[in-house]
Amino acid sequence: MLAALKKPVRVISLDYRCLLTPAVVAESTLRLANALLNSQGHLTAPEKAILSKYKNFLERTLAKPKGIVKALKKFKESLSHQEFATLKLVLKEGYARELNIDVSDIVMRRNAKLIEDLRANNDKYIQTIVFIGSDRSSAYLDKLLAHAEDLLYTGHALQVIPRLANMLSAHYDPLLLGNVFPGDAYRGVMDPDKILSLYYQAHKIASQQPNNPVEFQVYSHDSYVGLISAIKACPDLLPKGTTLYLRGYAGEAVTQLLKTKGKAPVDSYYARSIAEIIEGSAMQISKQAPVREIKIGKDKADIKPSHFKHLLGQALKYKLPIPRALGVVRQVLASKLHSTIRHSPRAH
Repeated sequence: MLAALKKPVRVISLDYRCLLTPAVVAESTLRLANALLNSQGHLTAPEKAILSKYKNFLERTLAKPKGIVKALKKFKESLSHQEFATLKLVLKEGYARELNIDVSDIVMRRNAKLIEDLRANNDKYIQTIVFIGSDRSSAYLDKLLAHAEDLLYTGHALQVIPRLANMLSAHYDPLLLGNVFPGDAYRGVMDPDKILSLYYQAHKIASQQPNNPVEFQVYSHDSYVGLISAIKACPDLLPKGTTLYLRGYAGEAVTQLLKTKGKAPVDSYYARSIAEIIEGSAMQISKQAPVREIKIGKDKADIKPSHFKHLLGQALKYKLPIPRALGVVRQVLASKLHSTIRHSPRAH
């Protein structure tokens, strides 16, 4: 009875993109534009002219934040090919990247209600731990993706999320997918379905908190189609003692998409398992393999738990470890092809 009343540890895994509302991105880009205009000797006259034009546009647009996306599209269409190319280059070139403009205050202010709601529940938990749970899975990718979208600057998760954790009086766990292993071998590994992030974060915390229940909250702007399918098809993703909450958030209301309890033994060797999943994702796919094919539509909404479960069963026939089998399935689903799995000698 006492165990049932024990306060859990709360884990918050934040997809940085869910914090990037149009207003956040526009204001962040404006800050970068101002920093570039105030720099000395880095801009030519044409570059300064188009950047000033863009800065004025962003200032006007932020005064009416509901129309930001539409206004930005119209602005891009109004530019000549040369103007667009010049502006794009200025916002992405080396000096702009070196500035490392911090937009933490912008992100916090424009997501204040989410932060306040999370902070209001602190007393329900013995501890709160915050992870980055998105494609910003290494310092390399964080810097790359900050300037990835044309004419936009989205800031750095590695600056913002630690400050957010501090506002929550929480512990920020700096472990990223890209540094689960030493060296740079995995610094460019992407995790679009969040299977990798969920696995290593959930099992890491379960290993560290063997005597405490864990409430694992994942926030993303995505619909979690692949992740939900994976969880339903493979309960071994989640460790015992962990309750997972998948929540959607894109700057407004939070929506609950899935709640489920873990059933698997705690995997203290989660780094090795992550390597297995990544290796499985790299295994070859062939249409000639003598395995019954399963058709998957072009849209990710067509991927259902039954598809994932079937493909997982096919992979497990080759006696692959579950993590590597998961990797194979991720690769098939990511390809969006009418494909089948071919056995690889590396599986032994």
